Amino acid sequence: MVNPGTVAAGQELAKPKGEVVLTLSGAIGNRNQGKKLALDLASLERMRTVRLQTSEPFLKRKVTFEGVLLSDLLAVADAPASAKKVYMTALDDYKVDFTMADVRSSKMLVATKIDGEHMKVDRAGPTRIVFPDDSTLERNPDLWIWSLSTIRVS
Repeated sequence: MVNPGTVAAGQELAKPKGEVVLTLSGAIGNRNQGKKLALDLASLERMRTVRLQTSEPFLKRKVTFEGVLLSDLLAVADAPASAKKVYMTALDDYKVDFTMADVRSSKMLVATKIDGEHMKVDRAGPTRIVFPDDSTLERNPDLWIWSLSTIRVS
């Protein structure tokens, strides 16, 4: 763990002051922008953050990522235990879907930093999904969605 965070499940989040980098919608109970939960980098970094060193499939080397576990983010968004799927869309409209069972078992990370630096859009940011080396999902590079912009829970 890098930072225990000051925002946890059950806490409401104010509307972001900075640029929105990620929006959650669907079956969530915590909203700050109509029926959505909009997050800027500062909002994400107020949550518990972790550091993960993993084999990055596109750079073909070990990389250190920092960010929020997707399971923690969904807890902050107040996704119900009955939720079944998570639908993700990138800025370029690339889509990846996961079951909630995958989310719970894989320890996937919504990364905001790579090797200590915030990720820019032209460098797969500002948020992306990464997997630890021991995840079975890690082996499929098509699941490593970058420039993640929306998550819909159902």
